[in-house]
Amino acid sequence: MRKTRVSLDVHQVDVELLRMFNSPSNDDRLRRIAKLALVDIIKSELSEKQRKYIILYYYKGLKIDEIAKQSGVNKSTVSRTLSRARANIARRMKYYIEFGNRFSDEEDW
Repeated sequence: MRKTRVSLDVHQVDVELLRMFNSPSNDDRLRRIAKLALVDIIKSELSEKQRKYIILYYYKGLKIDEIAKQSGVNKSTVSRTLSRARANIARRMKYYIEFGNRFSDEEDW
């Protein structure tokens, strides 16, 4: 079985995850595990503010200045919070990526 190496540099987490999710790889199972892991991490491991900003930025497509205006905070606060959220995601995704091949399927979670 071919292993997929994922860079866990905090600044590259979003790029690597998007690449992994969108690649025409034969390893669809690893992508499914990564997607489930990401959803689980966002729901249960991030602070409320981190979760809110991640959802607004990545899922709703808002820009940092739009999130700041909507939340009533400085752009730097949003930027720092997103950076911390990415770092948290990277640390936790490392576990799922390293141990993901040990799961027989998604029901093992």
